[in-house]
Amino acid sequence: MRHLPTIAAALSLLAVATGGGGAAAQATGEYPLEISVREIWTTSGDPGFGAIGGMAQWPDGTVWIGDRRLAEVSEVSSDGANVRVVLREGEGPGEVGRIHRIDMLPGGGAVVMTLDNYEIFRADRSFDRRQRRLESIWAWGFAATPKAGFLVSGGYGYVKDDELAKYAVHRYDRRGRHLGSWHPAVDHDDWEVVRSTSGGAVALTRDGGLLVSDAAPFRITRYSDLEGNGARVIVEDESVLSSAELDRAVKRAPGNTISYTDRWSKSFFVGELPSGNILNVILEMPEDPDDSQTSLWVVVTPDGDIVARTRVPEGYRVWNDTPDGHYLASYWDNASLQFLAAKLNVAITAR
Repeated sequence: MRHLPTIAAALSLLAVATGGGGAAAQATGEYPLEISVREIWTTSGDPGFGAIGGMAQWPDGTVWIGDRRLAEVSEVSSDGANVRVVLREGEGPGEVGRIHRIDMLPGGGAVVMTLDNYEIFRADRSFDRRQRRLESIWAWGFAATPKAGFLVSGGYGYVKDDELAKYAVHRYDRRGRHLGSWHPAVDHDDWEVVRSTSGGAVALTRDGGLLVSDAAPFRITRYSDLEGNGARVIVEDESVLSSAELDRAVKRAPGNTISYTDRWSKSFFVGELPSGNILNVILEMPEDPDDSQTSLWVVVTPDGDIVARTRVPEGYRVWNDTPDGHYLASYWDNASLQFLAAKLNVAITAR
């Protein structure tokens, strides 16, 4: 079992490889670019969603939407008009469990990551195989790799002394065998904070590398390959999302025991834009649970300059981009008291 790089090397790389990034945040109006987000379509009515756990678009434009709570996958037509359940809960071939992520396979087909398994589907959407998930990761990021393997980003396991608990990105082959782990986990004295907040959104780059967007503080790291080599911090800025935000990830009970809460802001999407810039979307949780969630959309240059920073009134969880240049997201709608899925058009223009 390999660990690439060692934790000491990874920490050293992240400490010294900032490489021109880390520009101080500006007042919103001073950024040279602005971002506008428009919904192309939005789901509503039946079937409703218990808690959306992933979205991915097929080549014909239809979209699969995973439901973590109801343990089923719905298919939405390319225009968003029709929704039907295509995969239901069960242990048989083509049945699913509680869904955490969905991604398209680079060679065609899709993978549905559930609590216990990777469910693999062919390009014609027929069931291919089930691969047991051998890891125990609190997954914040997920991506299928070109060699039919998987990258999972998050805190590892339930034993803080486990060697893999030091890392936040973990790579597996198509049979679920561990190939390597890298990217330092959250630096925090409380093990529960480390386990539940480490890692973040991940994205494969066009040149074969990897982007990792940590939740707090705001930090985007680029790796030159999918083995943890060539780490370079593109940008790190506490004024966008601070280290203190991690303290909202837990709640303490009498006796100083803690439990996990989702009332903290987190990075939900990172990806390359056609311009070469990087888009990062952060889900913002309000202090008051009765207030609406929002999302912060940030554009960063390859050299680490923040060139756009726009707050959107909907708390979008952006799951994936699409081949036609759009984005798939979900959000809680206070009006209907439902989780809705949406396809988004995102325009980035000069001020």
